[in-house]
Amino acid sequence: MKLTKYVQDLQLLTDKVKFLKPLLRPFAKFYYNHIDRGNLKRKEDLHTAFSKHGLEVLDCFDKTMESNGYRYSLAFGTMLGAVREHGFINHDLDIDVFVWHDEYDDNLIECLKKAGFSLKHTFTVENGTLAREDTIEKQGVQIDIFYIYPPLEGRQYSYCCDFFPRENCRSWEQSLRMYGGLLPRRLEIPASREFVRVPFETLSLPILKNAHEFLSFRYGEDYMIPNAKWVNGENPYIIPWFEKIADLIEYY
Repeated sequence: MKLTKYVQDLQLLTDKVKFLKPLLRPFAKFYYNHIDRGNLKRKEDLHTAFSKHGLEVLDCFDKTMESNGYRYSLAFGTMLGAVREHGFINHDLDIDVFVWHDEYDDNLIECLKKAGFSLKHTFTVENGTLAREDTIEKQGVQIDIFYIYPPLEGRQYSYCCDFFPRENCRSWEQSLRMYGGLLPRRLEIPASREFVRVPFETLSLPILKNAHEFLSFRYGEDYMIPNAKWVNGENPYIIPWFEKIADLIEYY
């Protein structure tokens, strides 16, 4: 919506003129809650699709990867669910997986497309040499493929990246218009190259062999205790990569 573009740009302007920000906040809140409800509707659609088809889609992904010789691990909240609940955690709306970057090739996505997945978008830094993430979808269920890269010089851990609008922007589109790209954020993690399979509802799926180390590192030593209020705090291993610009390709 063109009006959304103008609202976002007005918010960016008021961020720079601080006394205007409190004046705009009630209008912006009303606009997003009652006029441009796209994000709320998308969350509702994701929740419905995930509840109906999440396990089926994950099973298809696993079989496709295995039959084509691609190694992967469940990642982040999906791996946490595998270890703690032996299934999805309650508030999941998508599926996260790890693939080592040097095991990626162009045929990987083609194999997934043949299995009925569509490629929704791709993030890259320096054409994928420094970072990449693919999001694929089937039956309304999204899978985020996080590619793991070896440690940067002077750093201890391997890393993957997630991606956000740059400073003060409210959307990818606004960040692309204002800055020419997005902000990559390095997530430095202890990630084994060896995987083991564990029960996941009716399936058996791969996780990192050092899953306990990874989950403790990411979620704290008490990760086996559900915590609906858990949030990322200050973490020296989550690093905004301000000097890099991330490219985004969206597929329609």
